[in-house]
Amino acid sequence: MAGKAAGAPRADGTPAKKPGRAPHVPTAQQREQVKAMAGYGLPHDMIATIMGISDRTLQKKYRDELKLGSALATATIAKTLYQRAQNGDLGAAIFWLKARAGWREKQVIQHEGGDKPIEIKSLAAELEARRRKAEERS
Repeated sequence: MAGKAAGAPRADGTPAKKPGRAPHVPTAQQREQVKAMAGYGLPHDMIATIMGISDRTLQKKYRDELKLGSALATATIAKTLYQRAQNGDLGAAIFWLKARAGWREKQVIQHEGGDKPIEIKSLAAELEARRRKAEERS
């Protein structure tokens, strides 16, 4: 007996089930797990593997949890950094000012060669000159 085409109606007129996996329906526990993993910084493909679903299903079913987990983790770390800066941690204060307030360390290069122009030689030319001098000595 030959098989029926996928999706063809049954003899009683009811539609046939589609072939393939059952649709993924996230539970509250799975949503929390995805949110936590996103917050820890796991790449989406790893989260999908752990959850036993495709990357596409992860993006489709857990979009909000992926965004929220990452945002909450960043907010938590930012809060800790800010509190440390307020409590006198110089490193945290400097980092905060550079990252958030646009502070930069200026690197000053000063030329003290008088009025003579700066001469820049290529390394290749310098090596070639040294090689020639060595040959002349030999």
